Amino acid sequence: MLENITIEQLIFIHVFRFVGIFFFFLNYYHVLPNSFAAIGGVGDILTALLVFPIIYAIKNKIKFVKLYIKTWNIIGLLDIISVIISATYFTKLAIENKEDGVVQFGSFPFSWIPAFAPATIIFLHLLIFKKMKKKNFRRF
Repeated sequence: MLENITIEQLIFIHVFRFVGIFFFFLNYYHVLPNSFAAIGGVGDILTALLVFPIIYAIKNKIKFVKLYIKTWNIIGLLDIISVIISATYFTKLAIENKEDGVVQFGSFPFSWIPAFAPATIIFLHLLIFKKMKKKNFRRF
């Protein structure tokens, strides 16, 4: 897969992270804590939004594009790591205070999100780093 997929395709996959908007919807209905919704929602939406200028920079061979890709990739990776850490923290806090916390992510269909999304997102970011390390990484 790594040999045949382009860097643009690996990056464009992250458009799905616009689903971060659902953190805010769930918060609006008091299903998620404010802080957790902000951490999860803002990072995902920012990562998804930045896909477009990154793809533009790649296609137009803009100067420093490798730096832009690396920076975007680090931002996206740090976002998902912060979501994992904050989910763990808010779960611990909720258990201690006998509150719901992020309990909705334990029920279907929301349980699919923590079950697959973090690992998939981390894998995709690591693939981008790996693709960039290859000697035949073209265009740059």
